[in-house]
Parts: sequence; structure tokens; C-alpha cells
Amino acid sequence: MNNVVWLKRDLRISDNEALSKSVANNASPYVIYIFNPAQLSWPDVDIRHWTFIFQSLNDLRNQGLVVNTFYGDPLDVFDSIKQQIGEFNLLSHQESGTEDSWRVDNEIKKWTKKNKITWQEFQNNAVIRGIKNRNHWDAMWIKKIKSPLYQSPETYIFKSLNTGDFKIPDHILEQIFNSNHHMIPGGESKAHNLLKTFLAEKVDEYWGSLSYPEKSRYYCSFLSAHISYGNISLKQIYQACEIERKNKSNKKSIDQYMARLKWHCHFIQKFEMDTSIQYQNMNASFDHIRKKSDRKLFKAWRDGQTGYPLIDAAMRCVKETGYLNFRLRSTVVSFLTHILWQPWKPGADHLAKMFLDYEPGIHYPQFQMQAATTGVHTIRIYNPIKQSLEKDKDATFIKTWVPELANLSTEFIHRPWQMTPLEEGMNDFVYGKDYPKRIVDFEQRQKFAREKLWAIKQSPQSRNRSIDILKKHSRSKRV
Repeated sequence: MNNVVWLKRDLRISDNEALSKSVANNASPYVIYIFNPAQLSWPDVDIRHWTFIFQSLNDLRNQGLVVNTFYGDPLDVFDSIKQQIGEFNLLSHQESGTEDSWRVDNEIKKWTKKNKITWQEFQNNAVIRGIKNRNHWDAMWIKKIKSPLYQSPETYIFKSLNTGDFKIPDHILEQIFNSNHHMIPGGESKAHNLLKTFLAEKVDEYWGSLSYPEKSRYYCSFLSAHISYGNISLKQIYQACEIERKNKSNKKSIDQYMARLKWHCHFIQKFEMDTSIQYQNMNASFDHIRKKSDRKLFKAWRDGQTGYPLIDAAMRCVKETGYLNFRLRSTVVSFLTHILWQPWKPGADHLAKMFLDYEPGIHYPQFQMQAATTGVHTIRIYNPIKQSLEKDKDATFIKTWVPELANLSTEFIHRPWQMTPLEEGMNDFVYGKDYPKRIVDFEQRQKFAREKLWAIKQSPQSRNRSIDILKKHSRSKRV
């Protein structure tokens, strides 16, 4: 019987369990990818994600893999495949996605049962499907991450299908090809080149650069998007780090990087166990606050026009590059939810579209953590002025993304509202005209948010709900 490998977020040849097992007994499988047009109406999908996927598929083809690309409803695609080749075995990785992607998978599951098709789904990275708590999770994670890599099926023939009725429309291809040049390109070969360069030249400076907007753009691995779409597996990264670690006298930086590989799975595991995190407060004690959205405030935040230089630089940067370091991600979320006091869901959906490395299992739990709606984590309200002065002291990042401030001295570029009329004249700059005035007063809004959030967090109802959350999602160290 024919094998069909459905590529999803595992766009690689090496260490791909579904692909490796599809060639057992010298089988010649069909490899497919489906661009589902419905995804472009989902709240978390942007054409930039499809561009990265398209580039990744082309990279696989350049390595010799025959990938049959379909554009259409997955049910119609599988009907067409069945008409062409008859009954088949379907192989894919498990995808820890949103309720939208779960719905698609459930529809396909029903279709396979109806059509007597066997569908094998393989564990993705070290996220475990079906568990009810996190007991022994750490031990299971390390066992999986250190397990042998799956053999690349390099010597086998992959077959072609007729995709004539499912071609990608020209207007979609035009959007894909016109992708912003500031964004990193996708592809398995590019991911492995980045990993090699990172371990050889950058990892020693990784930990000390992580929080700085400019330094992090050089010393971070920039593998996050490649990990999100499976251009490279966490096992491959972790095991390469283990080899490199043996050569390090100071192991702190590489150890911190490796620890974040576990955190990656930790957050996705939360989402795997509870997809309601995408739209519902983890701790219901926070349900009665921030229910009303202010379009003016949200638009200013979204467009980088808040009057706070670091916030505006970050929001403009992510729109163009699809990337922010972790500290900036935390800062812009904190500003939206605490200082502007806006609901977190619209902001989470917007940044899901903007982040090229968007991974739902990380994105939504992290967003709630920064928005303080888990009730478990401490409440952090980042001061954008303090962050700007500490992490972008020379205003290099701000000057790049807020060019209207580039000619100001560093004395004023972080706080242009402190300029006197005389100083504005000397700098040929008019505050409120050349750059927007602050839309809110940070100190006042911070005080309000802090008092409101801590009162809820310390309430008996919130504490009791937090205990239940910890029971479900905390990682037990018992083995």
C-alpha cells in the first residue's frame, strides 16, 4: 500500500520520523504539503508565515525531495489523492496547534476512518499528547531529546501527484514572492548553517546579549522561526550543543541556551493540554477586568505611535522583520495590557501575525504570563524608559526604527517630552508634530495597574485557582 507523508510543522528531511518510517520496506512514498486558504482568515496567520513555509519547501526540493504542494481544503485534497492512488497510509507529526488547526485535524481524522485510511501521528519534539499532569515530564523530556536521530531517507524515490486543480493562485504567489527582505528566509539547509555559525562564533556571548535589542540580533541563534516550522528539530540542536559544550571552559552561556530548549517544550506542553489558553484567562479571577478595547490606544500601540520611543521602535521593528528579542516582547505586552489597560487577546493575535517565529504553544501562554492573567507568576510591569536607558543606551535600536528621533541627542531621544521649546528649536524638532506626544502617563497608569492586579492576585479566589493551575501545569521532578 502507498504511503503519504503530510508535512506540517516538520519541514525537514533529517530527523523526521514520519518521513523516515515512510520508506520502510523500500517504499516510495508521496510527500505532500497543503496550503489551506481558510488559514488566512484565522486570527493568528499571516502571509509572512506562508512565505517562510514556501521557502522551506523549495529548500527541500533543492535537496532532492519531491514535495507535492496543494492549495485547497484538506478534505478535498485527500479526496483527490485517494482518487489518484487508492487507499494509502497517512503519516505525519502531531501538531500542537490552535483550536482552528485542531478542528482541521479532527475533520481529517473522521475522513480517514470513513475511508479506512490508517493515520499514524508521531510525537513532535518532546511534547507528549494525552497526559493529564506533568508528573515525570522532565525525565521524559530528557529521554526524548537525547534519543537517536531518525535516519534521513536520502536514497529513496519519492513520487509525484497531480496537483492541477489545487495550484496556488497567482495573487497568493505574488504576495509570497513580495515578502519583506528584512525577514530571514526559511529552509532546512539555512537552519543548519545558522546553528553551525552560532555554536562556532556566537554562543559564548549569547547569555550576556539576550536582553539587548541590538546585541541580541547578532548573538542569538536566530533559529526560532526554523524551530517553529520544523526546519530543524530540538533534538538536533540539543545534541549539537552537547558536543560543543565539551569544549567550553565557561559553560554558563551554552547551558542557558540549552535550558531554553526545554522551556520551549514546557510552554507548548501547556497548550497541548489546554488550547483555551488562546482566548480565555488561565485564572478566571481576572475575567472582569480589561474587557473594553480602546481602538485609538490599540492602534497607536500596533502602529508604533505611542510616544514612547522604545515601544514604537519595537512595534515598527516586528512589523518589518518579524522578530523581537524576549525582553522587548515582554515590554510591549506589558505596555499594552498594564499601561494602556487593554484586553490581551487582540494584542496576542496581532503579534501572532507579526512574529515570523510564531509558535501558538509558546505565544499564548507567554502572553498571558506577561499580561498577569495566570495568577501564578509575579506581576511584571516593565518601564519602557528604564528599559530604553539600560538596554539601548546609545539609542541605536531607536534611531534605526524611529528615524524621526535620530538627530536628537541621547539626552532627549529616550524622553523627547523633556525638551524645552528652546531645545526643540535648537534641534529643529517639534514635539507632538515631528513625533507623537505620549498617549498616556506611564507613572499614573503603572500605579493603577499594579494596585488593581495585585489585589486580584492576592484574593482567596485567585489563590485557589492558581493552586489548580500549578497542579496541572507545573513540572514534577519525581522520577
